[in-house]
Amino acid sequence: MLVWTAVLLLVYRVASEELQIVWMVPNNHPLYNISTSIGPLAMALKRIEEEQMLPGYILKLTFGISLSDCFSITWLDSACSSQMSIGRLTEYLLLHDHIDVIIGPPCVNALQPVANLAGFYDIPVFTWMSREHTVDDKSIYDTLVRTRPPITSLGKTNPLYMFYSISEKFNWSRAAILYTDEVPNTKTLALAMITKFTEDKEFNLVNQYVVSLRATDNDLREIFESIKKNARIIFLMIPRPELRRYMLAFHDHGMTNGEYQYLFTEMDLAEFNIIYNETLWRGQDGRDDDARTAFGSLLYCNQSLSGEVFMNGVGDRFPSFVVWDLARDGTFQMVLSLNYTPGQPGANVRYNKVEFLLLLTVVQYRDIIWGDGRISSEYIPSDIPDCGFYNEFCPPDNGSIILLATTISIALALIITAAVVIGRWWRREQEIYQMAWNVPLSELDFNFRKTRRRSLMSMGTESVVSDSVSTYAGSSTLGSYGLVIAGASLFSLKHPNLATLAGMCLEDDKIDVLWEYCMKGSLQGLGYIHGGPIKYHGSLKSTNCVIDNHWACKLTDFGMMSLKKDELLETEFDENEKYTRLFWMAPELVRLILLQMPYIMTQQADIYALGVILKELVCLNRPYAEKENLTPKGWFSLHRSCSTWLTPWAT
Repeated sequence: MLVWTAVLLLVYRVASEELQIVWMVPNNHPLYNISTSIGPLAMALKRIEEEQMLPGYILKLTFGISLSDCFSITWLDSACSSQMSIGRLTEYLLLHDHIDVIIGPPCVNALQPVANLAGFYDIPVFTWMSREHTVDDKSIYDTLVRTRPPITSLGKTNPLYMFYSISEKFNWSRAAILYTDEVPNTKTLALAMITKFTEDKEFNLVNQYVVSLRATDNDLREIFESIKKNARIIFLMIPRPELRRYMLAFHDHGMTNGEYQYLFTEMDLAEFNIIYNETLWRGQDGRDDDARTAFGSLLYCNQSLSGEVFMNGVGDRFPSFVVWDLARDGTFQMVLSLNYTPGQPGANVRYNKVEFLLLLTVVQYRDIIWGDGRISSEYIPSDIPDCGFYNEFCPPDNGSIILLATTISIALALIITAAVVIGRWWRREQEIYQMAWNVPLSELDFNFRKTRRRSLMSMGTESVVSDSVSTYAGSSTLGSYGLVIAGASLFSLKHPNLATLAGMCLEDDKIDVLWEYCMKGSLQGLGYIHGGPIKYHGSLKSTNCVIDNHWACKLTDFGMMSLKKDELLETEFDENEKYTRLFWMAPELVRLILLQMPYIMTQQADIYALGVILKELVCLNRPYAEKENLTPKGWFSLHRSCSTWLTPWAT
């Protein structure tokens, strides 16, 4: 096999000892290949030379056959293939006496056989990418050194310490974990952290929620409702492409208002363009505003390869972390870093044969902007609501209880009072709508014999002295409810000098009124009406004063004016009858009636009508009988031509 070498630096001086280094990296790979790795390697060799880390060696990297008496690095194409990598390494070992150091391969499937074989030959293997758990067993890969922290170390120690450090800084001691078990790296990290959290008594891991990558909105709703009842600090261990979906779901459930804080742990080194170019919260669903608001409640944690490098006792690097927060301009800014620094001599780690205590130090660069817009220098969200998850920390005080009891008592009193009033009103309404006074038309007998006089009259009736009965076919000025109220009121009036309303018939678009039959004739009576709820008679005239069998004078047809106000000049009556009906009307009302203007009946108008009736009794004739040569219409025409009103007189 032709062995390729590449020259990076010129030969500066000759040494008596040769150091053989094999550099295994793919020739063609989208992420890590010879072209992307040669720059960092050249920088490392330059620093070794400048700081004289390997005195006595000349730094030289050549294409071709390795030269003796020099610092030689030979490149082998591992091709990210287990077969290719172990084959080329074996071929190289057959052609050369020894290998001092192997750098690579970066791919884990190529690394496994190489690290296994190197362990047999006791050759150190340095890799800068492979950190999967498949090469964790250092009893097999006992010469493997990883300059990136292994995934299992993230779960076993460092994210736990990271959480401890952040929690201690912000006084958090209670959290929940939400993770998916469908991604191996995420599951490994989550289970390792759950184990540590469960063992630790200082921190309360209240719950662990396992979600599927195919979880529906209903599935998430149940989980989120449980989180609301248990935690305010939530660790998210899900694939980064799922992060926006989950933050929007939290937002839709009202969990991004600053009361909740989410810590997302990135498994791999985050690409800088993802953080700096706002691609974490932007999407194609038209919900960027909601997503930006939701990400305001997220702290984004990922590994950092900067700073000092500390290795543990099995050749794996202790990781350091940076924490990012969403700035007001929509970009992420670094707010915290967590770096290992050596402390006092102790028993944690051995470095240059000296034991040191490694401390995870939290450095804050700027204020964190929480989900509600407040900043960390002014406010820190609590991991428990002020009143607890079930209001257990905020029992009502005695004053509040007394106030509440008083309020309830007053409210009950008002409700009872209202119920009584409404009950009475309802009973009244039921009584009204039962309409005991409503007589069906079929029960009325209009064909009574002349010897059987009955005081039956309708609205619009001129007289009940005769056997004739007339009806008012016009519509009432009251609505149906007002008509019911009026009928119920009249039906309830009882007095010795009032004819009792026997009933009303509301059928056939007309209103027939049935009064108590008084067979002895007509006189007058008014005091009870003026002192009662009706207030005035409204249609007082001699024909509405009747005498019963016991010679008691009773008034009838009272309270009807509200129902038949427009009747006085109705065209269905002949001309004389229309004007005759005005003989008992007070002059001030007659003027308004003749002008067809609105008017209101009064008690004074009743007294005027009473005076006309008394004149009839004294003179034993009709009103205005002295002007027999004038018709009723002519009489009122004469009134219009006079400056004063002409009233009836007695001679």
